[in-house]
Amino acid sequence: MRALDREEHIDLVYFGGLRTGTDVAKILAINCRAGVFGAAMAFALGGDRLGRRFVFDSQNAHADLGRAGLNWLAASAQETAMIARSVGKTNVHNMEPEDLRCITLATAEAIGVPLAAS
Repeated sequence: MRALDREEHIDLVYFGGLRTGTDVAKILAINCRAGVFGAAMAFALGGDRLGRRFVFDSQNAHADLGRAGLNWLAASAQETAMIARSVGKTNVHNMEPEDLRCITLATAEAIGVPLAAS
C-alpha cells in the first residue's frame, strides 16, 4: 500500500494476535483502523481455556465483566501511549512502521536493528 501511495484509501482491520498495547501500537503504525481482540480479552474477563474455546463462570455479574473489560482496554491504551512516547512521538497516530521495527531484544539482536526506545 505504501509503495503505491494508497495507504489512506483502504481501511485495514487486524484480526487475531492482539495481546497488549504494544501490539495495538504496531497495528496503528501500519495504518490499521481497527483491531479485533480475542484471547487476551477473554482472559481479562476471567475466561478459562477449554480446548479451542473459552468458558466463563456464570457467577460473574455483568457489571464486573464490563469493568474488567474496560480496565483491560484502559491498560492497553496506556501501554500504547507509552510505546509512542518511547519512540519519540507525542501522539500514537504519528507513528510509522519504521518506528516499531524491533520491540523485543531477541528481534533486535537477530536482525541488528535497534530496539524501540533504546
